[in-house]
Amino acid sequence: MARQILKGSTDIQAVVRIVDSTNGTPELSVEHNTTGMDMAYRREGAASVAITEVALAALTTAHTDGGIEHIGDGYYRVDVPDAAFATGADHVLIHGTVTDMVVIGELLQLVDVNFEDGVRMGITALPNAAADAAGGLAISDAGGLDLDAILADTNELQGDDVPGLIATLDAVVDTVKVDTAAILVDTSTTIPGTITTIDGNVDAILVDTGTTIPGTISTIDTNVDSILVDTGTTLQAELDAIQAAVITNAAGVDIAADIIAMKADTAAILIDTNELQTDDVPGLIATLDAVVDTVKAETVLILADTNELQTDDVPGLIATLDAVVDTVKAETVLILADTAEIGTAGAGLTNIGTIATVTDLTNLPTIPANWLTASGLATDAVTEIANAMLPKTNTALNNVGFLMVLASDHVTAATGLVPVMTRSIDGGAFGAKDAGTTIAEVANGMYQVDLAAADTNGIEIIYRFAVATADDTFITIRFSA
Repeated sequence: MARQILKGSTDIQAVVRIVDSTNGTPELSVEHNTTGMDMAYRREGAASVAITEVALAALTTAHTDGGIEHIGDGYYRVDVPDAAFATGADHVLIHGTVTDMVVIGELLQLVDVNFEDGVRMGITALPNAAADAAGGLAISDAGGLDLDAILADTNELQGDDVPGLIATLDAVVDTVKVDTAAILVDTSTTIPGTITTIDGNVDAILVDTGTTIPGTISTIDTNVDSILVDTGTTLQAELDAIQAAVITNAAGVDIAADIIAMKADTAAILIDTNELQTDDVPGLIATLDAVVDTVKAETVLILADTNELQTDDVPGLIATLDAVVDTVKAETVLILADTAEIGTAGAGLTNIGTIATVTDLTNLPTIPANWLTASGLATDAVTEIANAMLPKTNTALNNVGFLMVLASDHVTAATGLVPVMTRSIDGGAFGAKDAGTTIAEVANGMYQVDLAAADTNGIEIIYRFAVATADDTFITIRFSA
């Protein structure tokens, strides 16, 4: 329920909340000049009107149009210009924006009654005084007030020319006074004395007639009641019915009591509404919605990774790797057999033959001093075997495979990439590849490179393959001279 403001009110402070646009946490240090600060108000049926923001010294500072100050927990006081509350609209929205933040505005209802006025709620058609007080509504303490009957009697008196009757009576009284004064002079008496005499005469009459003044009054009252019945002018029953239907009811003994009860209920509703406003229900819903969106996004990623693993044929890759290992093991056995045949320090090289004469050596190049020794022969044999197994330096080398994985989890095979290759030759700095070297994707994150001779011109070369979304892959290859 929107907070209610009397139309035409001045110096009104709105309350807005400002939270972080990413995680919904309250912003505690927003100022009038914070980046992107732009507050405004919009009256129902009209365009938004910008508010020029200014600083406030403290929360207790007097109202200043455009003033903004932090209250606490992300709630801010905003001093709204009086034009926002002028008569002519039923609602006004206080809203705004701040860079990387969300402003939760306040909708205010503009009303014609003032709930802060405990006497008449700002309704000028009602007296501005308590009931039964001076200038207030008339009430009946006994419950028998009939304004219509009083009005009828008043109208009747007006029709009877009461002023004329009073004037006539006044003239008669004046005449009586003059005549009485003359009588008193003529009779040499005084009014008190005459009254005493009259009183004595009345008493004598009452004694002679066997009556009393109270009894006579009672008789007159009875006769008046009979006249009212005979003329159909008995009003008490009608007054009782009106009182039962209008004044007395189940909620209270009179209208004043009902109004007091209504004020108490209204105050309780206002407290509940204010509590809902401070709970920041929209902010809590927005935060919950953001958490749900994050969970949904991460679930989609997990499902995609699972599906990719299913299509990557992991068992097939494992089987291929196992076959490669078996091949390496078999070749290793052969190498060990050859090494055993050569023997320790070349002991197995016994069937080399002899050189017939020294002249047979004249056309040979310089021969190392130990070429015929067991250790020399063994070293040459190892070098020869190594050269036979290693790729040749400065010679093109094709179909060199390497794997690329995503940088996000360091496990998932990265497909559809264009890796950039650099190489470090014999411990030198990494440099760009030769134009003749080409890279192509195989499948399942595997790629192959065909190395040009310029990219194999060394003994030990480190190759680096890089893409922004994947982990760098390094391969070291040793070449033979």
